[in-house]
Amino acid sequence: MELIEKYINDKENRKKYYTIGGVALVIIAFFAAASIFLVSNFNFQVTTEAGTPFDVNAVWKKEFKAHSTVAGYINTDEVGTYKCLVKIWGLIPMNVTVEVVDTTEPKLTLQEFSINYGVECKAEDFVASCNDFSEVTYTFVTKPDTTKLGSQTVTITATDAHNNSTTQTAELIVKGVVPSYTIEGGSALPPASVYVLDEQIEASYATEPDKSILSTVGEHPVQIQVQGVVENVTLVVVDTTAPTIQTSSIQVDKNGTISYKKSIRVTDNCDAASDIALEIDNSEVNLSTVGSYVVHCTATDLAGNTSTKDITVKVVEPSTGGHTVEEVNSYADRILAEIINDSMTMREKAYAIYKWTRSSIGYVNDSPKGDWLEGAYNGMVKRRGDCFTYAATAKLLLERIGLEPLVIQKEKASWTTKNNHWWLLLDLGEGYYHFDPTRRADGTWFFMWTDAQILEYSNNHGGSHNFTRDKYPKIQ
Repeated sequence: MELIEKYINDKENRKKYYTIGGVALVIIAFFAAASIFLVSNFNFQVTTEAGTPFDVNAVWKKEFKAHSTVAGYINTDEVGTYKCLVKIWGLIPMNVTVEVVDTTEPKLTLQEFSINYGVECKAEDFVASCNDFSEVTYTFVTKPDTTKLGSQTVTITATDAHNNSTTQTAELIVKGVVPSYTIEGGSALPPASVYVLDEQIEASYATEPDKSILSTVGEHPVQIQVQGVVENVTLVVVDTTAPTIQTSSIQVDKNGTISYKKSIRVTDNCDAASDIALEIDNSEVNLSTVGSYVVHCTATDLAGNTSTKDITVKVVEPSTGGHTVEEVNSYADRILAEIINDSMTMREKAYAIYKWTRSSIGYVNDSPKGDWLEGAYNGMVKRRGDCFTYAATAKLLLERIGLEPLVIQKEKASWTTKNNHWWLLLDLGEGYYHFDPTRRADGTWFFMWTDAQILEYSNNHGGSHNFTRDKYPKIQ
């Protein structure tokens, strides 16, 4: 009985075991089949375009799509490789590698661009719009020629950070307006036409530039109007002109004193006199001994332009009139401050001196001769004298602005009655001319007369200006 009962129990156990085993085999077979199915239909490595949301369905091959969710964050705004976990039906976990790539070329729109003659342009000047996931750079296929007037086609390539590119064309219009014009400081304002290449096209300043910029070194924006269009251009003011050291000689009484800074006038096309560095080497001057000495002067403006000039210092016995050189020079400088300014040309300054001397000094038949300093004092302070006074006054005033007039004196000839007339020869850079500021009864003005003019006048007026030509430089 025991054996029978054991047999029965073993049979029941075997039946139970067989049932469990069968179920297990079915489950194993299911999961094996599911695994094979997933492996054959699942993408374990997925590529997605940058800048677009990740589509979880991309993990499936062909058209099969099972319910899937992504565990974790994939940043498709940045190119790179990401590891993530995808759950299928919310149960089966699958490890997936997602590669975010950028393979899309930029979406580029170009526009027409206009530019003035000779101005450099950049490829991005033609870009109306451009959309891309990454930063885009723009280059010319062939650099445009901005010295070629009119329309030309340019080809531009847009390339993103991942070397995707697109190429398009646009039109460049080169206008006949030059972007800038350069003048020397202190020059007159150039006409607006200097900015236009075509002489047939009229141009004017849209707004008249402030005259102060003409002496201010630098780049100054101005606007011109060309064919009804306002163009922005630049007036470039440079300073390459060295200062001018005026005064050719200084006269001082023996044992007197000299204020060189007051006696020497310095002018510049751009800078005020107070801004010019003036160096004076007076080591050769001996004020205790009568004689002529050389003073070496160096003037440097703010732009670094430098000029040098040697000035003669004449040490003389004290004037019988009792007027020192500094005193007389101070009178001259006061007069010059009233009648000339730095904007005048040297000829205009010389004419202002001529006009003042001729008009401000009353003529008398006689005056002290021989002392040119005293003669200038009589003309500037007493305001009366004869031809010697007129010549002495003009001579000092001209010397104070840096000119070097020569004294010329009439000589007696067979047809002359007197030989006591003095006047000047003056060179303004074009040779010597006659400069006689003395008033005459017929009202004649002898400003920068040629030798032929003065000779004709002299012959018609009793030898008024007779002189020996061999004693003087060539006169125009």
